[in-house]
Amino acid sequence: MQDSFDARMQGQTPEPAEKAKSNKLWIIISAVLLIGVIALAVTEVLAYQEMSKRDEKITELEKKIEDLQKPAEKEEEPPIVDDDDEGDDVDADKEEEIDDMDAAKSSLDAYIKKTKMTVSGYQYSYTINDMKLTKDGKYYYALITVSIKNGSNDSSLEYRLAKKGSDWKYVNGGQAVPLCSELDSDALTFMKNYGKEFKAYATCADENHKTIDYSK
Repeated sequence: MQDSFDARMQGQTPEPAEKAKSNKLWIIISAVLLIGVIALAVTEVLAYQEMSKRDEKITELEKKIEDLQKPAEKEEEPPIVDDDDEGDDVDADKEEEIDDMDAAKSSLDAYIKKTKMTVSGYQYSYTINDMKLTKDGKYYYALITVSIKNGSNDSSLEYRLAKKGSDWKYVNGGQAVPLCSELDSDALTFMKNYGKEFKAYATCADENHKTIDYSK
């Protein structure tokens, strides 16, 4: 006891007091480090939660974009071919088939009797002087002469589409040269386009009565 007292009197610090201070310092440092670790952990947790929310929003937006794009993709799909439509095309091709020469002559015979031999009391006869298909295969044309027994005769040029079921029509005929304006517009067009082929009755006069020859 006396030695300890003497030591204190001489200004020396006992070891237990130094150890106590050192322990307190480590406790404080440890507490600060623990608080830092806890704060860091909390920060990381919060950051992870924020990232998770952001990922969820991105996923949701991507899904909405996909849903919006689906209708546009459907519109770009090629149309489905309907067998019925193919059948319609076949029918259309059939309608474009042309009559052969015999069928065209048969329809011409019916046409002449119906339109050129109509006056009762007369005995008629007719002659097909020339009948051909245009070079492009679109029309038949015929130069005919209808005669009355012991009477006059009348020659004319008739035409029709080569397509099945088409009707014959008058182009031009007679002794006089008609005005171009008096002719049927379709007949005049036919004359202009094919006059060099049929030649006969391929003429008409303009308003000044000047003859226009479409056979040349």
